[in-house]
Amino acid sequence: MSAKKHYQLYDPVWLQDAYTHATTRQIAKQLGCHPTQVTRALHRLGIPMRPAKRMGPPKLYDAAWLAETYAHHTTHEIAAMLGCGQSSVCKALRRCGIVLRHSGGRLRPIGPDRYGKDSDGRYRRIYRLMIEQQLGRRLTPEEHVHHIDGNHSNNDPANLVVLLKHVHHQTHGKLSEDNVREIRRLIATKVTTQAALARRFGVDPGHISHIVHRRNWQHI
Repeated sequence: MSAKKHYQLYDPVWLQDAYTHATTRQIAKQLGCHPTQVTRALHRLGIPMRPAKRMGPPKLYDAAWLAETYAHHTTHEIAAMLGCGQSSVCKALRRCGIVLRHSGGRLRPIGPDRYGKDSDGRYRRIYRLMIEQQLGRRLTPEEHVHHIDGNHSNNDPANLVVLLKHVHHQTHGKLSEDNVREIRRLIATKVTTQAALARRFGVDPGHISHIVHRRNWQHI
């Protein structure tokens, strides 16, 4: 029934002529069928298809330019440069295989001294790449890289050591077991906030959250 109704899709001369002057969508509208049927007919009859029309600024299709620019700017800044939406930049990065970086749900710029490309062409923290090169394998998500002197800009191999995630958090927290018990007690009684406790103990608010939800210091 489909062949009789849309017999033009089986006529190479007609279809070639129609496709010279119209798009697959326009041909489908003319015949009263779906554009996919027109595309399949073109393939079946060996009629070469035109490259799909690229939408948006040409730079969004330049993988090398995107990778280099994204190493120093946020997606919001790139969108402003190109005069397009931030979502278009994000889609272009994914299409080119460039992994989006996040910090608290917000994108942030990164420099070449902090991130580098791995074997898959993805941007990752440079100190993780250095440790992986030394070990000859990839680190697992549970393995963190600790800077011995506390300076995250000092990526000297002698200053880097691999720690398990919970040990790394405890190392940075510099809290005693009594401190941890006190934090949990205060949060349970709702007399203060996690942000206030972070300021009081001189640690990151995220560390307080991990303690409260027992992602760290689970043995207490």
